[in-house]
Amino acid sequence: MGKINTCVKLHETRQISTKRALFIFIATTLVLILTLVIDNRDSSGSSFSIHQISSSTTKTTTIPRRPEATGRLIRSQPFYYGVDGPRDPRFYNIIPEEEALTFPPCKDINQAASTQYSKVSLADHSKDTYAIGETIRAVVTLFNGYGKRKYSGGDQIRATIESNMFLASAPCVITDNRDGTHAVFCEALWSGDSKINVSLAYTREVITRLYDRKLKTLPKNLIYGTYMKGNYTEDTPCHPIRKNLLILTSYTEICDLTSQNSGMPFFCGRPSNENLLCEDLQVLNLDRLGSNSVKGSLTDCERKLFQSAHHTLEPSLSIYVANRIEEKYVSVIDKPSIPCSQYNVSLTWHSRRPTGFFYGGKWNLRNCLGTSQQRLMSCLRNRRLYLIGDSTVRQWFTAVLDRFKCKMANEDFWKCPKCQKKVQCTNKDINFETVWYQHGQPNRMKTGWYTKNTWYSTSYHIDKIPREERAIVLIHIYLHVHGYHSDVFKQRMQIIRKSVENYLSQSKHSIVLIKAPHTHFDVPLGDFSGYVFSKILFDVFDGLHDKVVLLNNRDATQAQHEVPIHPRKNIVNAMVDQMMSYVCN
Repeated sequence: MGKINTCVKLHETRQISTKRALFIFIATTLVLILTLVIDNRDSSGSSFSIHQISSSTTKTTTIPRRPEATGRLIRSQPFYYGVDGPRDPRFYNIIPEEEALTFPPCKDINQAASTQYSKVSLADHSKDTYAIGETIRAVVTLFNGYGKRKYSGGDQIRATIESNMFLASAPCVITDNRDGTHAVFCEALWSGDSKINVSLAYTREVITRLYDRKLKTLPKNLIYGTYMKGNYTEDTPCHPIRKNLLILTSYTEICDLTSQNSGMPFFCGRPSNENLLCEDLQVLNLDRLGSNSVKGSLTDCERKLFQSAHHTLEPSLSIYVANRIEEKYVSVIDKPSIPCSQYNVSLTWHSRRPTGFFYGGKWNLRNCLGTSQQRLMSCLRNRRLYLIGDSTVRQWFTAVLDRFKCKMANEDFWKCPKCQKKVQCTNKDINFETVWYQHGQPNRMKTGWYTKNTWYSTSYHIDKIPREERAIVLIHIYLHVHGYHSDVFKQRMQIIRKSVENYLSQSKHSIVLIKAPHTHFDVPLGDFSGYVFSKILFDVFDGLHDKVVLLNNRDATQAQHEVPIHPRKNIVNAMVDQMMSYVCN
């Protein structure tokens, strides 16, 4: 009798395994079919257009494993994430500098939060199945390297919800409770099995060191000014803040190069050679040897903590989302009904809700309805697009070049794409032009000597735009000031804000957008400053939130765990799509 029961159980197990294998096969096939259907449905046929996935198109023959949801989840009010608004630093998942610096430097690594002992669990342990649109709540409880519970805040936690089967991923919202726990909020955007992955991005000790280092030291890869006259030459360090240059170097006299930098503050040490004057400064260059390196300024404890950044807490949380009751197979959250061009612009500054998600490998806007490639071409007729920023913005330029049949006006760009020269392209059929400018000093390109092209600031370019144009103006500053104290970013954005306000008051048919910082892992100081810069952007542009669009690029890069500082092509195109959707009806 025992052998018969064993055989029956084995047969049942094999049946379950076969059904699950069949489910995986059918679901995978569904994603491939769904992607092809969506691609063919796009009016343009371009692989770069925004893909809004309609749940009605997702049909297979698989049967749900668990009970279906009782209906659609309708939310009458925005979900509360435990933070009242953007004036709270926790809105940006940061601890303020003044608070972080109250903690002592790291001496014992085991006193810091540990991924080995820290725990993550679902907040509602009784739930077995979630509904589409429902918020899945989890809690992270931090323990140190000794296995003792932490009761202070300041560590930065990040999380994503992902499904490898459906090529789907989305960022989750994190709230630091400042008691050693973090609340995690993930939205159920697609049905089926998914995992919530949580990582310890930066310990509080690392964040304290990042703040302290930028306050007390010069940046890695310092900019030097070269003075030349006749047979005389001398190099001196440069900095965008006067007092920092005086405090952090041995120089007692400096050369004010603000006018050369078209109104954006910039200073270099005055040459000690009496035959050289400030006006003899000829070129700027970057110290590529990084004499003021990050590693050399860290304690052993801090160095080890930097190496442990972005480590995942194990195990991941497994969750199941049921199909809607009226949809028997695969369900995906409904696409938005409000076009981005009619979306309340101020919400781009005030909402914590993720702005999109990947499904089938395609990025889908969450807050508003994107536009199509066909409508874009009509929308861009008789318009000018100004892209002002660093090399990540130059990536946008090359995407536009490919997308909108824009012919290069200066083909020598391809010989030296990093030479920082003005680049433009035109589509004469629709009278559309795109221009890319770099943003002025400080500039951290590593291609040798700088030219006069790098002296023109963002404000200079904005002030020069003809007011009668129907212009699209995109602004971005991040990586080139990443190594400095956040005061440098704030100083620049305050000046830019004045130009933006003046421009919008005189140009009624134009739109200004700000490209916010994205996430990345492959630089020594990490990407924490991007979160700090986002808080500064909100504060500086207070009063213009209803006139300037803030483009969130962090959600897409975080959802894909992007490592390089230059995002991959599919992410760049998703970012360009988002920008154009706010511009065009």
